[in-house]
Amino acid sequence: MKTMLIIKCGETFPETKVTFGDFEDWIIARSGLPANVFKIVDVANGAQLKHPSEYVAAIITGSQANVDDDLPWIEPLENWILTARYSNVPILGICFGHQLIAKAFGGKVILNPAGMSLGIININVTEEGKNNKLFKQTGSNFESFVHHAYIVDSLPNLASILATNDQGVVYAFSFDKICGIQFHPEFSPEIMQHYFDLLKINNARKNRFILKSSFKNDSIISNFIDDSLIL
Repeated sequence: MKTMLIIKCGETFPETKVTFGDFEDWIIARSGLPANVFKIVDVANGAQLKHPSEYVAAIITGSQANVDDDLPWIEPLENWILTARYSNVPILGICFGHQLIAKAFGGKVILNPAGMSLGIININVTEEGKNNKLFKQTGSNFESFVHHAYIVDSLPNLASILATNDQGVVYAFSFDKICGIQFHPEFSPEIMQHYFDLLKINNARKNRFILKSSFKNDSIISNFIDDSLIL
């Protein structure tokens, strides 16, 4: 039986991992499925991926790495993503995963001119996004968590923009059955608070970490999985 794949592209901060677990744990928690449904492949630590057709769908995690870093696992993962498209395998890329998908298909990733994005932002769903099952419960806008320094500056040809932030930066796109999201629906308020504390952000305790209508954000991963299972 085919499994749902989580491609692990790194780890959270060691202090965060001790208390809250790691990227894959947060994704599974948001999925609504038991952990034994998932296969975790830690490519950042040298684990090898099988052919995409061996999996029902894949989720690519965030990472402390950047897509242009000279790391031995990044180019093979780009090639795997290209193969997945032609194998008709759905993929959801989160943050780093979102950027790597864009790069793999010819898009451009740059250092965000506005600087590091950290905290809660508003996600604006486009008309194309409203027709995509990834956003079937969100309406035209919702809040989510972010932690990134790089953004997708230009998309691959034929990609559709599904969501932006208030400044018009691409925060979600689709390319056939492949989607990328710049935000972190797998984060919890406690994880976001912990990141602020670790990074010693000024006045961190005065920031708001509770999402408005959190169910909209929380539905994204389960929406992807539900849609993948019926394709």
